[in-house]
Amino acid sequence: MQQKATQFPCQKHPNQKTGGKEMKKLVVILLMLVMLVTLAVPVMAKAKKDKAAPAPAPVASGNYVASKTAEPFHLPSCKWVQKISKDNIVYYKTKEDAIKDGHRPCKVCKP
Repeated sequence: MQQKATQFPCQKHPNQKTGGKEMKKLVVILLMLVMLVTLAVPVMAKAKKDKAAPAPAPVASGNYVASKTAEPFHLPSCKWVQKISKDNIVYYKTKEDAIKDGHRPCKVCKP
């Protein structure tokens, strides 16, 4: 009994092995893409982490910070302190001083 040669779609003739070369090229390209992604992910994560880092708090000359134009007063480490313009920033040594000046405690940092 004679065995019939199987013809693959990527081969023009069963004795021609061009499909193997094409497959090797595809495997090499796939491996290169996997390596590229593997190298790119930590770089992208570091860039994202650096971007998310908060700006340093302004040098405080008091224990509490407020804006001349807004109600709440904050701890110097509060994220909202970064948004206060340098022209409008006011420092207080005590909570009572800030409250007397018409400010209320921040709902985020809860001084």
